[in-house]
Amino acid sequence: MSSDEHNSVHSHHEAETIKRTLVGDQNIGEDLIRRCKTLSDITQAATEDRATSMFEVVELLLDAFHKHSPNSEDENVFLKTIEKICIDKKWQKVSQQYLHIVISAVRFSKLEHSDKITNLLTKIQNNDRLSTNQDNVIINRDRLITVTEDIEFKAVYKFQHPGTGTCTQSDSTCGFILRGYIEDDNSKLELCTKIEDYTDTGIHFHDIITANEMYWYVVCSSETSGHSETSETSESSESSAGEISADSKIRVAGGWNWWDKWFPSITDWWCEQAYIAYNVTGYRQN
Repeated sequence: MSSDEHNSVHSHHEAETIKRTLVGDQNIGEDLIRRCKTLSDITQAATEDRATSMFEVVELLLDAFHKHSPNSEDENVFLKTIEKICIDKKWQKVSQQYLHIVISAVRFSKLEHSDKITNLLTKIQNNDRLSTNQDNVIINRDRLITVTEDIEFKAVYKFQHPGTGTCTQSDSTCGFILRGYIEDDNSKLELCTKIEDYTDTGIHFHDIITANEMYWYVVCSSETSGHSETSETSESSESSAGEISADSKIRVAGGWNWWDKWFPSITDWWCEQAYIAYNVTGYRQN
């Protein structure tokens, strides 16, 4: 192995023993969702580092308020508190591209509280301390390698971190690999950091890449012909206020499938692509 190749994976020998770093854990995520039913719950989760990015906050809001909505006074206090947490903890802001997909989808739903939650999400979208179109890079998955059918896979992402500088390794591409696997009926996703994980993948890994700056999510879509999403409180069969127009395509984005609650009659979701939002705050070029 050349010195360039070794340095591109780890800057010192001891780093070769670093364990893979957790990107996602189904049980942890489900527990977080169960515990966050109010704005105060979400604020507490953020304070205690159980929620660690604005992406998570947005998805917690979507899950918590599909049947009811917070009052406007609580909203304002919440946004100010989350803004301070986001700054103090140097959180990854939520991508405006991601928010655009989410807000458009929720507007499509037209359930009873869709207007109020979209107003709250729009406030987040318009706050440059909470959302961004330049402080994160949205990286689409390059390919999926099956290790064991339905149990383990490797997801390959091509990405040159702006802090890497000039990479001199020409026999492979800068990037990273996420290992997904099932353990004790729990799905996990981890960043691969060992040299052997990258053998024969065409990808090499730089130490600057860290799972702490990643948020994994998927974009899914459904052809809505034949579906309708009627407000749960509507008793009139003649009302069309909660219906999706026929023969439309709806797209959703998220790390958790919040759309199952906002669109309970739609079951034919198709996964378009898996993405990593990578926080590059401090490395962006002005």
